[in-house]
Amino acid sequence: MKKNKLLLPILLVVVLIVLCACRPEFFDPWDNLGGGSTGKDITNYSDNTASEYLMDSVANDTSSSSGDFDSSADNCYNINLDELATADLSTVTAYSYKDNELKIKMGGIFVLTGTLNGTVTVNDTTDAVQLVLGGVNIATTAEQNCAAIVFKKPDGESVSQRTLTIKDGTVNTISDSVGDNADGDGAVIQAKKRDLVVNGTGTLVLNCLGEETTGLKVKTSLVINGPTIQVDGSNKSGIKADEQIIVKNANIKIVSNGDGIKTDIEPESDEEAKIYASDIKYGYMYIEKSSLDITAGDDGISANNCLYIANTSSDTIKVTTNGGAPATVTEFSSDNADGKAIKVDGIEFNDVTYTATHQLNSGLVFTGCNFNINSNDDAITSKGNILISGGTFDIASGDDGVHAEYLTKITGGNITVSKSYEAVEGAVVEMLGGTHNLTAVDDGINAANSDLGNYAFYILITGGNIVVDAGGDGVDSNGTVKITGGTLHIYGPTNSGNASLDADTGVIVTGGNIVAVGSAGMVENPSNNSTQCYVNLTLPSVIEANTQITVQNSKGETLLQLSPTKRYQSVIISLSNFVKGQSYTITVGENSYTATLSNIGTALGTNMQGGGNQGFRPGGPGGPGRR
Repeated sequence: MKKNKLLLPILLVVVLIVLCACRPEFFDPWDNLGGGSTGKDITNYSDNTASEYLMDSVANDTSSSSGDFDSSADNCYNINLDELATADLSTVTAYSYKDNELKIKMGGIFVLTGTLNGTVTVNDTTDAVQLVLGGVNIATTAEQNCAAIVFKKPDGESVSQRTLTIKDGTVNTISDSVGDNADGDGAVIQAKKRDLVVNGTGTLVLNCLGEETTGLKVKTSLVINGPTIQVDGSNKSGIKADEQIIVKNANIKIVSNGDGIKTDIEPESDEEAKIYASDIKYGYMYIEKSSLDITAGDDGISANNCLYIANTSSDTIKVTTNGGAPATVTEFSSDNADGKAIKVDGIEFNDVTYTATHQLNSGLVFTGCNFNINSNDDAITSKGNILISGGTFDIASGDDGVHAEYLTKITGGNITVSKSYEAVEGAVVEMLGGTHNLTAVDDGINAANSDLGNYAFYILITGGNIVVDAGGDGVDSNGTVKITGGTLHIYGPTNSGNASLDADTGVIVTGGNIVAVGSAGMVENPSNNSTQCYVNLTLPSVIEANTQITVQNSKGETLLQLSPTKRYQSVIISLSNFVKGQSYTITVGENSYTATLSNIGTALGTNMQGGGNQGFRPGGPGGPGRR
């Protein structure tokens, strides 16, 4: 289609303005804080890897998790559950059977096969016990209100190992009974005040039939290495350990009316809460090379202090919480709803949350994986920090897509937020790489936290390819926005009460390629602290969605071409190959606007009302385009 280049001043007027500081009280946190800190003592993450934050003493301590066992050992016992009722066990000292209970009384290796209507109890013993499931069907009787497999609590400080091995090539189904109520164990498999290792490469199916049943419940530390685990029908949690959970090389599927998989620290005093918050081993979860599929009525994956997901591109984590994101997301649609998908929530006692030092250093870390998240409440949320260094994320949320109370740092990966109230939020947001498409009813990228006073809020964008579609502000900071690189396209608000760019103490542009389109009522331009040229084009009327914008230099070379997917009247463009003193033509639909980029001070801005290339005048604070 032919484009008309409008040059006559009688028809349209171009006004060239060099905009001065957005606020006289402009504060640049990078001058004082070194370009990546927030005023709080938060350790900066590596831009390329999160592996330095592996807690080796916890995450790598799976030496007894291989699933191997010595079937020829003197203390290895083969137990056919089908024959227990008629077997002569009078000379057997290692185990016994009475009243539908198989009782393991000594250390050793116990290989179970067959069917049992009853329970398996592993007594306290100072020797290690390895319980091997070699193809079993175990279900408690209707009269039993206990777990189908129980590892009894130690008498004192016993540290003897308890291992549940799921034998390769076998399917093992374990069920509690309807009679397992609040007065019972409330679990299908339970380790009382003990650590438990679940290993092997077979399949473990946990049927939760009791009215308050958790599939797998461990009082202290749980390691899962290798098996396929399926938890069905839990009314509490699918998998729960109070202190820590480590998952490696596993496939886990959970359907729960409560939470999916969680750590659950419950301190009994303020002092105890502080101790838990200060020690990494409490409330820690680590997931490596594992796939999870979780459908939960409440939260999906939840840890108290730290959650570290070190998966690869071949792994998948799918989480659906509380029916998923509502059909219509509003400011209040999920305020009283359960269902955060992946979260770190701190240690709580008497309604006081103790944010661990480890949360501020590690918090919630993602290094890879394919995530599919559909959550009624926040999709990814941390009371501390969040680091995303890799992974592919497909997120639909009834509230925030990615939310940290302090630092949200994204160094890589591919994040698509198709539905949210706010897409990415933190008191500080740093976006250093990756490809991201962020859709929000309100703000697209937001630096804010109403609980933090006198805080150095900021948004830093240094790299990546980011597309924001926001009903509120596109990029909004309660402090500063600084853009030094990358590509940022903002399809901003269509209402006049918001802006594509919004920062209390200024938007600094020193590099990158930025296009911000939206309504014209509250336009904010880059501040005079910027060093890269920009153009602000305020159009005489609203332009329909998908109307193409093209930028060409004086040689006719096309520098930019895109078609915003929303209506717009304001266009702000800052390109890394803009050169002050050079002329550029911006074409919107059939109309072209030309101006020469000259500057006053350190920032260069052009506010073009109508078209043409005449009528230049200097401007300052409060000039056209200011809020």
